[in-house]
Amino acid sequence: MSPAATIRRGPGDGRQRHQVWDLKWCYYLDSSGEAMTTAIEMIYGTAFVMLYVTPSIVAFYRAKPSRFGIAFLNLIAGWTMIGWIAAFIWACV
Repeated sequence: MSPAATIRRGPGDGRQRHQVWDLKWCYYLDSSGEAMTTAIEMIYGTAFVMLYVTPSIVAFYRAKPSRFGIAFLNLIAGWTMIGWIAAFIWACV
């Protein structure tokens, strides 16, 4: 077993689960090796994606003539937060 993995017991089922850290993401692997995700991770991921593309959604909803430029800016520079704010302002004005 590598030092990056630890063995845990599942809650009440007696199966061993391995917690594997890979690129800062945590996957719980049961004894068959299948990855399990929780509902809360899916909710957070969906909320993050929806928040990230909000400027694009606003631009397309308002049928802005420059909606593809806003979506491009959001896609390319949205992660910088300054690019996200610029795209959001551009979509709202």
